[in-house]
Amino acid sequence: MSKCTFSEGDIIFKKMNCAFDLSTKFEIIKIKEEKGGNWHDGHDTKYVGLLKNMETGETHNYHLETDCFMNNYRICFACKCFLN
Repeated sequence: MSKCTFSEGDIIFKKMNCAFDLSTKFEIIKIKEEKGGNWHDGHDTKYVGLLKNMETGETHNYHLETDCFMNNYRICFACKCFLN
């Protein structure tokens, strides 16, 4: 676990209230990696994407995924869209 599941240019749906909202598609414009953690909990990496709403063209930042390397888990807050 050291690379983001998502890539720039991917079309995704966001996770809202424990389910994926399939009503709006977003394109990932850019992905920023934020390192964090401490000596007790281990280190983690948070991936934040700059998303573009495919309908309105508006952009905003969204937390895509977190990797925790000490506890060996990955949490995704979006899913890839493989349909047009």
